[in-house]
Amino acid sequence: MKSKQMESFFKVLMGLAALTIVVGTYLKISHHTKGELIMSLGFLSYLLILTLENSRLNKIIKELKEENTTADSQDDPTKK
Repeated sequence: MKSKQMESFFKVLMGLAALTIVVGTYLKISHHTKGELIMSLGFLSYLLILTLENSRLNKIIKELKEENTTADSQDDPTKK
């Protein structure tokens, strides 16, 4: 997937996880038996999504740094 597509995909996933947290919180306040479970699943899914997003962004940063150092070494012959 392209970067923009991945970014919007992760935004949708984060939105769904946040919605799950809100629904779980509402059910917990309403004293439903599964409210805490749903809220916990929302928090865990949000944590997983943030971890995946963080690793994806770190990979992009690493690639950009490598491109930058390669371009710098080509521009400045004294750095070789």
